[in-house]
Amino acid sequence: MAEERQKGLVRGLVDFALNQDVVEEIKAQYRVLEDHPMSATAHMNLGILFYSQGRIEDSLREFLMSVECDPSQGRAYRKLGEVYVGLGDYTQAAMYARMAAERGDSALLEAFGRYPKALDNQDNEPATPDPAQSR
Repeated sequence: MAEERQKGLVRGLVDFALNQDVVEEIKAQYRVLEDHPMSATAHMNLGILFYSQGRIEDSLREFLMSVECDPSQGRAYRKLGEVYVGLGDYTQAAMYARMAAERGDSALLEAFGRYPKALDNQDNEPATPDPAQSR
């Protein structure tokens, strides 16, 4: 029991330290944006950092800002799609996956290839893997 309590304490300290690092990095990205408000990279980084904190709306906003700053980058579209996968909105996710692929980042679209029903799923029901793909 004492060992589990110790593990919980250590985990809490690690989580606190990691969160502090994320908070510091968020501040650093805001400093970049002060000098370069249209930095697609800084907005992308903020999106990733916010997502790591569970701040979904903030992450979506930053990924969209990244796209606005540089519409040619595929990664921001992929990240938007990944967030929508997490939200269970496969229609939005598929749309962003296609947009990412059009810009050279096909990772999410390839993942959808393993779950083909998700691409056509308009009801946002979780898709099941295609058994033929696993062979």
